[in-house]
Amino acid sequence: MKIITNVCVLLCLTNLVFGQDTSTSKTDSTKQAQSFIIHDATVITNDEPLIIIDDKPSSKHILEKIKPEYILEISVLKDTSATALYGSKGANGVIIFTTKLYAQQQYQQKLSAFSQPYKDYLKINKDNDSKLLYVLNGELLNRPANGDLIKKLYDIPLEKIKTVTFMDKDYQDTFNNNEPLILINTKK
Repeated sequence: MKIITNVCVLLCLTNLVFGQDTSTSKTDSTKQAQSFIIHDATVITNDEPLIIIDDKPSSKHILEKIKPEYILEISVLKDTSATALYGSKGANGVIIFTTKLYAQQQYQQKLSAFSQPYKDYLKINKDNDSKLLYVLNGELLNRPANGDLIKKLYDIPLEKIKTVTFMDKDYQDTFNNNEPLILINTKK
């Protein structure tokens, strides 16, 4: 998979997903069961599972417009776990999709709460952090094409973040690079 680095394309995707009416109406009282296949392995057959895209209810119609390479992760909730979180709307199961753009926006928001220089950098660079190097608890996180960096940063719970330090000075001796560095330390 590729991480999309063109911010304009990702912003267009966000507008596409959230800029349209996602409500559906059912007029046929003899509804057919729908099948939804995830990764060619899991089949969920029921009336209509609730589809959540980036923490917002959506529809299959909108989901079909999202390219697979834009998706960071997919979660499936069934039975009591679905109804516990989503009430009666989750009675037929819930499929939760998280896009890479949404995950990136979320980790940037979390980290910005701890570092004004990082927040300023993102503002100046229109939220493009592709030139930044992230270091989590002393481990340099590279920027692989499969979304690992985004996932690692997205998965850091806000309450576990101890410090975020933005370094834009020359530290070539340490990481052999002159790009700005984000040092993230978490609580144990």
